Amino acid sequence: MTVNFLRRARKLIDTIDARFWDGNTARFWEVYPPDGRTAFVWPYQAAVGMCNAYLEARDDAEIRALLTKYLNGLDKYRAEAPPRHYDSAAEVGGDPFYDDNVWIASEFLRASECLNRPDLIADCREVMRYVYSGFDTNAGALAWKPAEPTLNACTNAPAAELSARLYLRTNNIEYLNWAKKLYAWCVDALYDKEAGCFFDHIRLDGTLDERKYPYNTGKMISAAVWLYRAADDEQYLRGAKRYARESAERFIKKEGGVCRLQPCPWFNMKLLRGYADLRAAAGEDWRGLFVEPAEQALRLARGKWGLYGNDWAAAPDRDSGYSLLEQAGFCECLCILAAIKR
Repeated sequence: MTVNFLRRARKLIDTIDARFWDGNTARFWEVYPPDGRTAFVWPYQAAVGMCNAYLEARDDAEIRALLTKYLNGLDKYRAEAPPRHYDSAAEVGGDPFYDDNVWIASEFLRASECLNRPDLIADCREVMRYVYSGFDTNAGALAWKPAEPTLNACTNAPAAELSARLYLRTNNIEYLNWAKKLYAWCVDALYDKEAGCFFDHIRLDGTLDERKYPYNTGKMISAAVWLYRAADDEQYLRGAKRYARESAERFIKKEGGVCRLQPCPWFNMKLLRGYADLRAAAGEDWRGLFVEPAEQALRLARGKWGLYGNDWAAAPDRDSGYSLLEQAGFCECLCILAAIKR
């Protein structure tokens, strides 16, 4: 039987809103059941992303209303100092991270299209002014956070992608220059040619963190695709295809008839998003690699309250708590698969 990914995504969105959203205080809980912690801005923006993803697959007035509600709730995280940017924690502050702000800016751009709201493009551009202020001229890359001596793929790769997309929307050449510069730095500093994936980060003293996560490579696939569109340069498309092939071999495994991915659905979703971007640009379809793991997760990983564990190959072993980040990430995976199928 063919799985209706969009129907399952809609059901999960409803469950997330019912379980994680506190209507009395207009905030998300970090985990369910709530332990008193308000969600950090990282999982909060992931919930915005799942609504954008649903609307990219199918228009729905109720989801548009939900997206608007969540966008309004982001104000609790907004920092006072200009340019517009967001702290990591609501109301009490918390250090701002440049990568958090790239993710938020990306969701503003997507929401501007889903809701037909040009004002959100202006918000996106203003947040990116803040992100660009984190550029280390000596290192040639964006920092992870202010005064933090690390240069991360999770900041520079999505910033390269979003810069290319903003160039296509605004025709402002500065965005294309940023996209090329940040993308080139990631390739030069973080690409592991032997493994075919990207290292996590490098410190200013040259120390390399050699961990590899699917979202870093996924965002480099997306960055390469959007640079190909923006610059009309085949070298970027060749890069996207290479990263897709190599990441599939590393991050998606099948052992004993069971599909295994790294245990963070939001990270895996960014890799799937890269595959979707590549398919849209060049017709190269890696979607099938995620269909079976997603169907498997719907069968095996469902736990209490209609929520899902982060191991897609097994029933959750910790029904005491589910994180907003992993629920929203899995939901967006379902939306992407539904949109690609359509």
